[in-house]
Amino acid sequence: MEFYYYTIKFKVFLPIIRLLSFLYKNQTKFKTNEFYYLVPKNFDPITKFLMKYNIYEKKERSLIKYMDDNIDVIEAGAGIGLISMYLKKNRKKTINYD
Repeated sequence: MEFYYYTIKFKVFLPIIRLLSFLYKNQTKFKTNEFYYLVPKNFDPITKFLMKYNIYEKKERSLIKYMDDNIDVIEAGAGIGLISMYLKKNRKKTINYD
């Protein structure tokens, strides 16, 4: 079953996404439900496509709501900082700065 999942994902969907992502190569402004953000014009078009349809790092973003409120978090990614924005928003609700 896993073989079919990866075959469909990488042999069917990835070429379609590569083709469609060409349409977003010049787009630099994106919006999710919570944020507006800018990316450089020379940023990867596939990533831009995923951002346009709110798919970029969707699994990682969905895990944030299940985190304990009293746990310290260090986000050590090397991306555009989208997860850091979501973490900051989530942690703001629970941090007392007094």
